[in-house]
Amino acid sequence: MNFPKVLLRAGVSKGSAVLLLLFGVVIVVLLLARATYDWWLVSLTGVLTLYTGLLYTATVTLAEEGKLSGESQIKALKAIERAYVFVEISFDGTLRSSPFGFPDEMYVKFWNYGKTPAQIDQIRAVTATLSEVPQVLPPIGDSPLPPALGIPQNVAYDVSVIVRLSDMEKAAVERMDKSLYCMGLITYRDIFGTRQETGFCWNLLYHMQRAVFIPTRSSSLNKRT
Repeated sequence: MNFPKVLLRAGVSKGSAVLLLLFGVVIVVLLLARATYDWWLVSLTGVLTLYTGLLYTATVTLAEEGKLSGESQIKALKAIERAYVFVEISFDGTLRSSPFGFPDEMYVKFWNYGKTPAQIDQIRAVTATLSEVPQVLPPIGDSPLPPALGIPQNVAYDVSVIVRLSDMEKAAVERMDKSLYCMGLITYRDIFGTRQETGFCWNLLYHMQRAVFIPTRSSSLNKRT
């Protein structure tokens, strides 16, 4: 049986495994010392062996802690320097309708509040009048955007979204039988090449006789990595 491997598989660190093995060696050495005339020499050898093992254990422990500390620092640095994209929906506050659907325009603003640019991979945005809070995006075109498209620091990338409401749909929204939602997803890459994403779902709400969009708290579409 390979005792070092058994100890490591049991979750014991390398330093602790070596220390346990050395303690066993020292005990064996001290038992042998009782059966020989050079007991003091054998005992001294055992003490030196134990001391060497303690030094090795301390070295291994420091090395493992240093490795973890270095990885944590790299992760923290990436988190500080990367791009962070947030969503805001801009609307003029007047919701119009017609028997066949009057085209109202709103803008989804993708703000990069990180320290470095965000390279856009894909943007999806759609509106829907629903009686329940959406938890899944409806089918939208998934064609990727050109790789040269990016969002600099503290700059917004605007996407125009058209909503067409019939008179019946607008009346249902005003009675709060249904809600008008604007939802979507942006995927992008930070300067480290890591794929990130921000999902959103906002619903229309009347405030002071004006229509405004606010984040839908109960929708799982609101997410960010």
